[in-house]
Amino acid sequence: MMRFGLIGSGIADSKSPALFNAAYGGKYRYDILDGGDFEPLFQKFKKEYTAVNVTSPFKKAALSAADDAQEAALLCGAANMLFKLQDGRIMADNSDFEGVTLSIMSAYAVAGVDVDDEDEFADLLADKTALIVGCGGAGRAAAAATVTLGYGKTILMNRTRTRAEEVKKHLGEFYEDLSEEEITVADLSEFKSLFAKADLVIYTLPAALDENLDEVAANKDRIVLEANYKTPWLERWKDKFNYISGLNWLYNQAAVAFEGFTAEEPDEEAMKQAL
Repeated sequence: MMRFGLIGSGIADSKSPALFNAAYGGKYRYDILDGGDFEPLFQKFKKEYTAVNVTSPFKKAALSAADDAQEAALLCGAANMLFKLQDGRIMADNSDFEGVTLSIMSAYAVAGVDVDDEDEFADLLADKTALIVGCGGAGRAAAAATVTLGYGKTILMNRTRTRAEEVKKHLGEFYEDLSEEEITVADLSEFKSLFAKADLVIYTLPAALDENLDEVAANKDRIVLEANYKTPWLERWKDKFNYISGLNWLYNQAAVAFEGFTAEEPDEEAMKQAL
């Protein structure tokens, strides 16, 4: 019988098991593999599981441990999915990339933009700026999504600037025609001023910054996607902009991952109810 799970650290309260059970009506087993060291969890997966999701802080380690990788994982430089091939090799993939892409596109679609018209949508994004706050696994996927979608400028910031520089370098190597104007790095001290100017903000840090956005002018055209759905920080100012909960991202990436694991369509309505 196929068996699935989630690898991570401090993930006892993850919503993933409930989502997976809802997706398939309890047909398959889905376990939490929680620990501070990736290697023993990875070995347990290899011995006992068909496929696993991977979350913080092991997404880069998951990519390194795999025998092969899909383009999304290579683009993000991180993996949130590992599954076994018939020949025994381990394949890495990244549904965070599609999850955040779908979240962005759905926000524009709700606002009346025809996202199916690729030329029109590309022209729209070419004049817009995306601000990615946090460059861990989720931030890498977010940056990959905004660059791939064609935002005119993607600004990266992280508590450690060198990590943001690393993500910029990685994307520049992946997309060789990416210009210096299209992807830049800023210090976290610039968050408030850049937030006020950005058309899209994707906040992936697990904790709040020591900032008050009360004085930032309201702009309902600004899309703000906050990855942290457990203890969200930016939600308190959601009346100022088009706020998207991290639950949206969680749902989108989970639906993609679950279907990839089982080759069966998940019950998306049941998943939404579970959230």
